[in-house]
Amino acid sequence: MSGTKPISIMSGRYTVDPEDLRCASVDLLEALELLHDNLAEYQRINNMGGYDNHDMRMARAAIAKAKGETT
Repeated sequence: MSGTKPISIMSGRYTVDPEDLRCASVDLLEALELLHDNLAEYQRINNMGGYDNHDMRMARAAIAKAKGETT
């Protein structure tokens, strides 16, 4: 994997080839949207709250950024 740069993700470090990341970006965005929406629905149905917790806000911000929308 020439051109591979370490990318820091959350608390760990992973080595990701930037081209691989670009190729997977559509799938990653779709997966993040599905995870967010499923968790939000689960929280709503079970009256759990948490829609505005840090992780959900980060997911919404990342989705908006990927779509070129403002947060």
